[in-house]
Amino acid sequence: MNIERIKQNLGVEFKNDELLTVAFTHSSYANFHHVRSNERLEFLGDSVLGFVVANYLYEKKADDNEGKMTTEKQNLVSTKPLADAAR
Repeated sequence: MNIERIKQNLGVEFKNDELLTVAFTHSSYANFHHVRSNERLEFLGDSVLGFVVANYLYEKKADDNEGKMTTEKQNLVSTKPLADAAR
């Protein structure tokens, strides 16, 4: 993996190249090569994204009940809309 190329393509400077390497390391590669995978970072990112979306819905959808907000949050943070946004 060429970390310098990734940073150049993203146009972002990172303080911790080791953490960036972990972020791009899939568990199948990590298990075979006995290195850290991105799964813990994925867990953290999913939690942060869930919080941000929940907070947004709570603030912007004052008339919606918990069930409606939960459904909307699930729809916003599911695989398809996140993949579409990433593309």
